[in-house]
Amino acid sequence: MVGTLDNCLTRQGQRESARALREFAVGAGVWRYADRQNDGVLVDYPGMLAQPWWGDAASVSAPFASLVAQLEASSAALQQEAMALMREESRAFASNVEGVHEGGDWLEATLIPLGGGPLDAALCGGARLPKLCGLLEQQHAELDVQLARLSALRGATHVWPHCGPTNARLRLHLPLAVPRGRFTLTVGAEARAWEEGRAFVFDDSFRHEVQAAPLDADGVRLVLILDVWHPAVPVADRAAISQQLVAWSERRSSYSI
Repeated sequence: MVGTLDNCLTRQGQRESARALREFAVGAGVWRYADRQNDGVLVDYPGMLAQPWWGDAASVSAPFASLVAQLEASSAALQQEAMALMREESRAFASNVEGVHEGGDWLEATLIPLGGGPLDAALCGGARLPKLCGLLEQQHAELDVQLARLSALRGATHVWPHCGPTNARLRLHLPLAVPRGRFTLTVGAEARAWEEGRAFVFDDSFRHEVQAAPLDADGVRLVLILDVWHPAVPVADRAAISQQLVAWSERRSSYSI
């Protein structure tokens, strides 16, 4: 109920009132956090490092830092592959159905499904994305990647504040194409702009919001998204959390608009 009212106030432009509501809910013991997931949370690990932005991939793990460095170094080639996929095989991208955006289009091509699993055979079994799939294949098993996806925002798109379902994961964004215009991701209270070829890591259990407004009406912001485990999550708990994420995604898809 609090989450629904918070969303209504936010979408009506009453952000200060929405913030006050969230803080009241925390003070009343209804919510634990004012700026993180509360409603629908799957797993919440109290006490471990929680910060909206993670500046250093090495603080997650050495294999993750290695993969990020390789992805950044290959970003131009990855952009070429991904943009060609959008132009030539647009059906590889599906519309996002979470119901949290307005204006423009939000399209996604999933290489590794939510909750982990093998690389998608259709996208990675041929010559569509050889460089990207090759880099992911090298370290997918060691990292136990929980999601890999190409996310495209086409035209002026606003993604309203929302939260991921668990603090057990961290999310990488590697911008592959960022046309001229205004493109920002706000996590917590800090907004950052995407820069092609420069990755950043954040905790998507914090409230985050996207503003995409290309100067060219047909401009596409294209980002590679990877989800990996928060380093403090016990290895023994991870399989069960993956199963919960899959079940949560299936329930959400059944009523999303």
